[in-house]
Amino acid sequence: MATPGELCSKTAELLGFPPNTTLIAWRALREDGRVTTGGRGKSAAHCSPSDAANLLIATIGKLPLQSSLKSWERFAGLTRTRIREARRQYTTREVGVISALKQGRSFQEGLTALITAAMSGSLQELPNPPSIQVNFHGPLPNASIRLEGHISIWIFYDDAPKGSDLEPNQDGDLQQSVDISGKTILGLGEFIRRSGSSN
Repeated sequence: MATPGELCSKTAELLGFPPNTTLIAWRALREDGRVTTGGRGKSAAHCSPSDAANLLIATIGKLPLQSSLKSWERFAGLTRTRIREARRQYTTREVGVISALKQGRSFQEGLTALITAAMSGSLQELPNPPSIQVNFHGPLPNASIRLEGHISIWIFYDDAPKGSDLEPNQDGDLQQSVDISGKTILGLGEFIRRSGSSN
């Protein structure tokens, strides 16, 4: 599996960010106990799809600009509020991907399921691979995961995290939306898989 440094570098590369952007986000998550930890060198921690999902959330979720940990707190705990799904006859492989996504009740769990499907090859092996879009919206945080093609499912996460004191007027009026595509999701899944097979 990938080490934290390798995962940070690959994530920054896929997003087109400077490497220190993801390293700062990882450090904040590590210090708060939100990601896998371990030693250095050969004993360095090995990252999971959940770690990759947490890193994406902390890096991208700065809407408006917040600390990486604050960004992670704002988005990771969003709960699934609704699902839009086309009524189609899915193949066995497609059912597996969809059921994994539906099981994730938080945005972090849904994103982890998506990266896990990419790591296992389930997404790539579908007869007609869907286009993938993951959306982060702010200032009042909400997010979505969308697969569109033969599979058509759109999952929305827009409940404020429990215990949150966020109110619409506290975060200003500037609305921002950031999307990532299958390039990042499939790239991270493939990277974690290849890193695991090389150890």
